[in-house]
Amino acid sequence: MRSGTYIAALGRQSFEPSAPAPSSSQQANERQRELIKAQNDVLATVGVCLRDGRRDGDKAADLMVENEVGLAVGAVDSTVTYLASWPLVGVRNRLQTYTAYAGSGYLDVLKVAWHHSSWAALFAGMPVHLVYQLSVLAKEYLQTKLMRRLASSPIFFDKKSQKFRRVELLCGIDRCLSFAAWFLIYPLWYHSNLQVLHLLPPSPVLPSWHSFLLFTPSSAISLPYLAGPLFSLATGKSLLYQLATSSFIHGFLIHSVSSKLQFTLYSWILNRLPAPNNGQKASALIDHATLDEDVLGEMMAVEIEMEPSLEDLAEPRRSTYTATIPFDPQTGEIIVPPPQVSTDPLELDETDVEDSPPPSPRPPPLRRSSSLAAHQQQEREREQQQQRRREEKTHEQQVPKTKYRTTALSCHPVDVAASHAADCITNAVLLVAESMVLRNLAMNALGRGFNARVFPPLRIWGTGQGLVAKALVFGEWGLMFALFQASWGVCTWIGSRWFEYGV
Repeated sequence: MRSGTYIAALGRQSFEPSAPAPSSSQQANERQRELIKAQNDVLATVGVCLRDGRRDGDKAADLMVENEVGLAVGAVDSTVTYLASWPLVGVRNRLQTYTAYAGSGYLDVLKVAWHHSSWAALFAGMPVHLVYQLSVLAKEYLQTKLMRRLASSPIFFDKKSQKFRRVELLCGIDRCLSFAAWFLIYPLWYHSNLQVLHLLPPSPVLPSWHSFLLFTPSSAISLPYLAGPLFSLATGKSLLYQLATSSFIHGFLIHSVSSKLQFTLYSWILNRLPAPNNGQKASALIDHATLDEDVLGEMMAVEIEMEPSLEDLAEPRRSTYTATIPFDPQTGEIIVPPPQVSTDPLELDETDVEDSPPPSPRPPPLRRSSSLAAHQQQEREREQQQQRRREEKTHEQQVPKTKYRTTALSCHPVDVAASHAADCITNAVLLVAESMVLRNLAMNALGRGFNARVFPPLRIWGTGQGLVAKALVFGEWGLMFALFQASWGVCTWIGSRWFEYGV
């Protein structure tokens, strides 16, 4: 460590004893102190590097463990939420379907369901509903992969212009695939809802495979009934009535609308919750002050680093170059300069000298005339953007970076809040439509002789809507809020106990 190479690398002079040696040892002692200091600096530098590397490795391992714990907490939370909310959802579905609960209190209904129902009756329809949810996820995954492959094909994507074409046809194919997949998923949805309404026993848990055979006596999907000749008015009215009262169509519509609405609300709420690195700023907000100042310029250019070709590699002087493409910032169109015609006779082909037209002078560069007021306005806007950018930098420096985390454990309460809020809003918005679907499903399953036990599908008032609202607000929404508080407390306790939250 005391060789001249290390000392020279540190910007110091190597120790070489003077010849002849001085009478005093002061110079030698000074040199010795410099060497010792240089050695200590080198050792300190190496120690800092090793310590930082070890600290980074430990930090990455801690983050991995924290993410794994967050995933485990999320799995347990989803299971608890599913099990705790299913009996309440079943009670609400029966309240908005049957007339026997009219005039009863919500607590009385819960007590009757708890004391006079078995565990199998409380959780009836849950296993097949879980299979239904897994089938929907598998359908979405396969359909997304297929649509991406179709979208990247030359039929729907132009490689020259880098734009999509025939978008309407692509969207139509996507909707047709969704409707075709519903034929396979509908028997699971049908069986689950009948068990929730206690129109089928809790066992067998899954429907028989015969129910997946379309238009058979065991299938939940039957062919439309023709009341007369195919093109007669009576047949048309009969087909329209069967279409309007079809549980298959109702289930497809409520499934599509609820899935789309819930996903949209979940994304919208999640994007407007505080960002992990800035607790006072929403994630979805865009700071226009961070945009490039060159947007206000009269002309903009895109510099593209061109990769060297074989000819460039053969000629080192041409190995690297930058192509500048000017374009209009308002229209976005590339300004193509006119071709340059060489006037050197040595560069012209002998066969083209006589036929080529005389070279035209190169036009002057394009300029956009702007008034003094417009220029001053641009300067003011530029100064305002710079001021906002400085304020953002100052605010980011003042916000403690270690206070907010982006791991699966720390972000789990935020995800739970967005998911529960989206679920509650979706249930409230589609409550009337869901009641119509469930009543129509029960009437078709019971037959005409038992229609008095079911509320009319199109009837809204006088159907115990107050009792249903209590079941929705005090039952499901209250449970969701309690589960969110529990998730928040568990994540905070685990983070404070093992991952130094709040330190």
